[in-house]
Amino acid sequence: MHGTQTPSTTPFAAQSPAQEHQEADAQSHDMGAAQKVSLTSSPRMKLFAVCVNVLVLAELTLAMYFAAQDPDRLTPVFFKIFFSLLVPTIIAAIIGRRLIARAESR
Repeated sequence: MHGTQTPSTTPFAAQSPAQEHQEADAQSHDMGAAQKVSLTSSPRMKLFAVCVNVLVLAELTLAMYFAAQDPDRLTPVFFKIFFSLLVPTIIAAIIGRRLIARAESR
């Protein structure tokens, strides 16, 4: 049976702009309020991301410095210091991102 599929049922069928807009509306309707805000355009979010990145780089530098002091135990010392600093930073970054997103959505 050739030709039984209609163009709208094929996986890569071309859609009209109106159909694409309806699908985008349906997908955005399912998102929470924090996800609807364009966080990449927010100056606060950009500054927050830069600060978190600088903090992670500082933690990496500090861990490398202390690990280099004891070359025989370089890897365990590095992991102990870096991950003990990184985990709270990641948790704080997630909380901070949510707070900023909530403030931006108001």
